[in-house]
Amino acid sequence: MRSMRGRAALGALGAILAVLVIGCGGGDDGGDDGGGGGGGEGASAEQYVDDVCSGLNELTTTVEDGQAELQQALTGAVTSPEEGRDVLVDFLADAADAADDARVAVEDAGVPDVDGGEDVADAINTAVADMQQAFAQARDDAEGMSVASPGEFATDAEGIANAVRESSGAIQDSLEAVGENAELEAAAEDSEDCQEL
Repeated sequence: MRSMRGRAALGALGAILAVLVIGCGGGDDGGDDGGGGGGGEGASAEQYVDDVCSGLNELTTTVEDGQAELQQALTGAVTSPEEGRDVLVDFLADAADAADDARVAVEDAGVPDVDGGEDVADAINTAVADMQQAFAQARDDAEGMSVASPGEFATDAEGIANAVRESSGAIQDSLEAVGENAELEAAAEDSEDCQEL
């Protein structure tokens, strides 16, 4: 039978897992809805969305793989708040690194040569940078989590989950503010990289 500390650690990890996966998915979906991105200044719509979606694919894979590892932890590997913190910190560190790589790829995509391309590129660049900052802040917060008791761990975990949820909402709002771009949406529909997201 699992200890009370272990059950609390598992419950807290489960709450954070749900928020992180939803939050990241929302950010990626918002990036796609904004139209995607391209291969430098004045990139075609097709090249832009291919480059942006390709850059986001690694982040998506990292989060999905991390989700699977957290699920395994939830089914028995984590038996204490200390172990829960370590699993969470590792996941958030990997997600922050992958988000930083995605940020660089999206910036390198440039500006699509479409109406409102500069606004689209700025919104997507900002959203991915904000996502990276949210994961990095969550990682830093997780490193400082209290593991003195299951209750304190759960309270800290809930605070991290709420912060990620708030960041995810702000990222989605910034992307929605740009509006839709039919040319980029059509290019995204035809892009294999975008279909993988």
